[in-house]
Amino acid sequence: MSNTTSAQRLVWVPEGSNAVGSGRGGAVLSVEREIDGVPLSRVWTLMRTEGQADPPALPIVPHHNHNAFLEDRDHDWRFDARGLRYYSRVTTGGCWLLLEYIPRVARRAPVSQGAV
Repeated sequence: MSNTTSAQRLVWVPEGSNAVGSGRGGAVLSVEREIDGVPLSRVWTLMRTEGQADPPALPIVPHHNHNAFLEDRDHDWRFDARGLRYYSRVTTGGCWLLLEYIPRVARRAPVSQGAV
C-alpha cells in the first residue's frame, strides 16, 4: 500500500468482550495504528451474521445503517497503550469490524475548478 491508496482490514470482536458494564472498558484489539504511513481513519461495525470462522470478503463498501455502523473516534474507539480500544454501544461483541486506512489526500473533498 502506498500513502495514496486506501486499505481495509477485518478484526473479530469476541462475544462479551465489549459488554456495557463489564468493568473492562470495552474490547482491546491488537491492530495496526497505520499501514505504510496511512493512519486508521474509520471503524465500522458490520451488520452481518457470519461468525468468526466465516469472515466477509474484502473489499466491502460500507453504508451507514444499511450494512454497517460507522463508529465515532474517541466516543466509540481510540488507541491507548494496549491497542485499539473499542467500546461501541451497538454490540457486546461477536461481530466483525471493518477498519479503513484512508490517506488524508483521499479524504478531502475535490475542489471545484469552475466559476462560482
